[in-house]
Amino acid sequence: MRGLFCYVVLPYLSETCVLCNIIRQCLNLVTGDLRKSAFACRFDWTGTAANISSPAVQLCFRGHDERPHQHVHLYSKGKPSSHNPFFSSLDIPRNPRSNELLGKLKAWLLNCDTHSECVSMEGDFVPARLICITDEADGYDTRVSSPTDQVRYAALSYCWGSSEQPTTTKANLPARYTGFQSSILPKTLQEAIFVTKSLGLKYIWIDSICIVQDDENEWSVQASKMASIYAAAYVVLAATSAKDSSDGFLHLREMPSRISSHDRWGHVVELEAMRNDSHDCYLNSDSTDFPLFKRGWCLQERLMARRVIHFLPHEALFVCSKERQCECDIIGKKFTERTTSGARAFKILSSLAESEDPNKLDQSKRFGGLWTDIVQEYSSMTLTNPKDVLPALSGIASSVAKLNPGPYIEGLWARDIAYQLAWSPNRYPSERQCAVPSLKDEPHRPTFSWTHWQYGIDFKDQRKYDESLCTFLSTDMEPATKNPYGPGLAGSIRLHGKTVSGLDLNQYIGTSPSTHIKLDQDVAFGLEISQEEAFPWERMVLLGLYHDTAFDRVCALLLQRCEEGPEYARIGLVEELPAPWFFEYAVDGPVTII
Repeated sequence: MRGLFCYVVLPYLSETCVLCNIIRQCLNLVTGDLRKSAFACRFDWTGTAANISSPAVQLCFRGHDERPHQHVHLYSKGKPSSHNPFFSSLDIPRNPRSNELLGKLKAWLLNCDTHSECVSMEGDFVPARLICITDEADGYDTRVSSPTDQVRYAALSYCWGSSEQPTTTKANLPARYTGFQSSILPKTLQEAIFVTKSLGLKYIWIDSICIVQDDENEWSVQASKMASIYAAAYVVLAATSAKDSSDGFLHLREMPSRISSHDRWGHVVELEAMRNDSHDCYLNSDSTDFPLFKRGWCLQERLMARRVIHFLPHEALFVCSKERQCECDIIGKKFTERTTSGARAFKILSSLAESEDPNKLDQSKRFGGLWTDIVQEYSSMTLTNPKDVLPALSGIASSVAKLNPGPYIEGLWARDIAYQLAWSPNRYPSERQCAVPSLKDEPHRPTFSWTHWQYGIDFKDQRKYDESLCTFLSTDMEPATKNPYGPGLAGSIRLHGKTVSGLDLNQYIGTSPSTHIKLDQDVAFGLEISQEEAFPWERMVLLGLYHDTAFDRVCALLLQRCEEGPEYARIGLVEELPAPWFFEYAVDGPVTII
């Protein structure tokens, strides 16, 4: 059987069934509480019971605690037979520093070297600085180096966390070039250097050491080069499960547990049960429930890389542009598409950027919809410093710029800008509640950009029958740093489109329960505050963004004119406006939004 999936509430398991008995024993490896758990089982078997070519049995226990999904893999202690159809154990080494694992990593890399899809497209790019691993002849095992010729290097993707970082600064930079002991570095960095050396590489790039952290100009320049740094790396080492740089990632793995069961004829089934949360419940993709997948900076590090080795609690996972491999081999060598919408969108944009005519985007792959998929995924991630919201995305932006989408303004591109303006907050922290949205909140960030909202945002799916109602004219915003994809100085964008006055909108919404108004901040309508009193409707307008021709509805921005000057500030989004009403009251003209 192949692709069989079943779901069972554990208290109802049979007392005499062989598999039920195995499941009960595996439960003790996770929660141990039969009353609070359900069970799901995925079988991925090919062939007969005695000749299994690509088997996989994963038990998924679903509880109600902080870890609702916990997985157990089952392996046979002997050869598969009609009485024991489980796959033989692969003997995953308990010590990730072992020669057995390091040899496997080398083999994966050598195999990947033969993939045409995994060849670097960065030419002779070399980072400004790398960590050079030395032979300690001068008393140091590492030093900062600036190679002028192309070299093979690893790059580290990790969570800084709250631990103190011995960063490179203007003051200690000369000493770093002379040399230093890697033992002064946090555990994650030390172990990355160990793996790099064990793989036969001499150089590794680590942001805290290779970028002068107290030089704002250098930091902004290097942030704009992140795409090239990670794309040109021979391999990216990902400390995927480590929350902090002091955690490390080469921890001893759990030993497998031995369990057994008897069938009705007395045959003994002996198995090894191993905890493993590397893959999702359905064995269709890899789990993203690890700290690194929640860190904003690491999205571009992961997407730009040609090949990544994820160090997980129970095994190592290798992912390249063609395939993926893992120590448990429960999925085999097949390649599964990246499952997140942002990752899929970036893959499409990257392939178009490398094509002969990058300007060709068909109706099902519009630029605006693809970019918003990336932004939506990115916005759900965390950043230690909110000021990094654009720098942490600048590597992806610089790669997408090859498609010639026009000016880049605070996380939005001129091309298909109407769809990128249609964002709405998906979280409303209570401390941001107010009676009426204030235009003075965070004046340094433009109201039209999703970066104005420091929490997760959503976009409505862009469809082939959506027609844009506004176009980009110009912007007076200039980059605030040397990073062209970083934050900009205060300014505005100028659009041309169709607008409807706030007074007309106020009269209409009282008679249209289907129209959705999504405000960028919570508005508390008190018992004594009417809809008419809540907003200065005479200073507000609707700017049409796009027309859903399938359902004849319009999505529009809700704007409020500033007290000084003719500019407008965004205060929300209005959806499901009937197109006939909108076009009857709309007038054409330019609109400037700060």
